[in-house]
Amino acid sequence: MKQDIFINCTPQESRIAIVEDSSLAEFLVERKQERGIAGNIYKGKVARVLPGMQAAFVEIGMDKAAFLHVSDFSTAYEAAAPPPGLEDEIIFEGPKPSSHRRLPIERQLVRGQEILVQVAKDPIGMKGARITSHISLPGRYLVFMPTSTHVGISRRIDDDKERKRLKEIALSCLTKEGGFILRTACEGRSKREIQRDLAFLTKLWRGVQKKGEGAPAPSLIHQDLDLIARTIRDFFSTDTHLVIMDHVKEYRRILDFVGNFMPRFKPKITLYTQTEPIMDHYGVEEKITKALERKVWLHSGGYITIERTEALTAIDVNTGRFEKEPGRNDFQDQSGGDAGDSASTAFEKYRRHHHYRLHRYGEGGQPQKGLRGPKRGDQARQGSDQHPEDFRAGFGGDDAPAHAGKFGKYAFGPVSLL
Repeated sequence: MKQDIFINCTPQESRIAIVEDSSLAEFLVERKQERGIAGNIYKGKVARVLPGMQAAFVEIGMDKAAFLHVSDFSTAYEAAAPPPGLEDEIIFEGPKPSSHRRLPIERQLVRGQEILVQVAKDPIGMKGARITSHISLPGRYLVFMPTSTHVGISRRIDDDKERKRLKEIALSCLTKEGGFILRTACEGRSKREIQRDLAFLTKLWRGVQKKGEGAPAPSLIHQDLDLIARTIRDFFSTDTHLVIMDHVKEYRRILDFVGNFMPRFKPKITLYTQTEPIMDHYGVEEKITKALERKVWLHSGGYITIERTEALTAIDVNTGRFEKEPGRNDFQDQSGGDAGDSASTAFEKYRRHHHYRLHRYGEGGQPQKGLRGPKRGDQARQGSDQHPEDFRAGFGGDDAPAHAGKFGKYAFGPVSLL
């Protein structure tokens, strides 16, 4: 797979397009005045404890207090257990979770108490940020978790021989300072590279702890990397052909960043100097426009529309220009797999480019947990159980796990993006 990364920088925003084999795979936007706070670490002060909800509201210096659920708060005896939300990882080493019952939140937190937390989800609409005390610090090759002691490996590393090699490296890197998860970028990397990444992250955590001890509450303790640096950290790999940037200052900054972590990749970073906009010059702007369209036409002549509500995102399949011909099945037959595949592809683009990426990095939102899948017209067809499978297959290349199920005879869903 050939991958190119195009980075367009203006005083107002940064736009990044990742093109894989001539197809737009990712589109990311970060507005300078509306930068997201997910990943930031704050020293917060408990404002309210709500026993009925088993949650608390914590002041972290934002307009609205952040929300902390009891499941996102670690006590001393729970710290050894794997943090929640790691369904996409295989845990292969670490102590077994404590058999103690979780204490109710009113026995763990009191009003005015100062705690160190990390933003898990940006504020959206009228809701404040969601926070957790399960701190995680992502690096190039691993994610360091100082509040846990378990060690894991990404499910996306599926080669048994490579998994065995990485497991041996991980066991040799065990540290009392916390646990970690090996990312897919670890494939083919040496023990020295992984150790260096772990050493950097443990040093970073010590700095966070030291700063947090003397800081007042609420205050920002650690700010996550900006979009450009995060993209280079997470997407720049041996598959990357070129990284093309149109801003001299950012170009020099990223050269220094790559020089510290991935020096062998520096020759792949190129400065774009022509007068024509970079996205137009490489034909990416047209791909972006199509990826963000509300209506997506199907090969059968039908089309799907994507509507976002506060609770979920709905995809509707319509007949459009479909005309039944002799020897062809009806619209449900013709568009069944077509709609499932196209809907998942379209929603994946919509989630990545419009809901997830634009809102997370630009407008403060988050991906929605529920998706009501396409309805299939007025008749069910034989073999309709295949539709959720078609839909799930369309999410195969996405990082977030997706689960699809049937509502009933005429529709399937919801799809949960974890």
